[in-house]
Amino acid sequence: MAVTDIERGEAISPGKFRWEYRYIAKNIRDIPPQGVDLYDYEAMRSIKSGEIIRKRFLRKRYLVRKGDMVRLFYKRGSIEISYEGEALENGYRGSLIRVRVLSSGKIIKGKVLSEGEVEIK
Repeated sequence: MAVTDIERGEAISPGKFRWEYRYIAKNIRDIPPQGVDLYDYEAMRSIKSGEIIRKRFLRKRYLVRKGDMVRLFYKRGSIEISYEGEALENGYRGSLIRVRVLSSGKIIKGKVLSEGEVEIK
């Protein structure tokens, strides 16, 4: 349920919603199951305070956009190597995107972890 008004295009962030149990007469499959990380989504339309948030009101939010400067990092055990890079594609959390390493110009693939962070395997 929305705790405050959520505008179209706004990220679903902490304090904007709460999980609440309600009796619903009809079997509604359009409600996100509890445990889904709503922080990875944005509103496709305005959602009023007190309104039930439905799946059809949401879309995945890009955490990295084409052209963004990102932090690339490789981590293995206690070793972590970090680079600056440029995203060549848009990406959601967990998606693989192509990035250009600024220091070498090399194009590699990495997994989007959060806003501006891409992990290289």
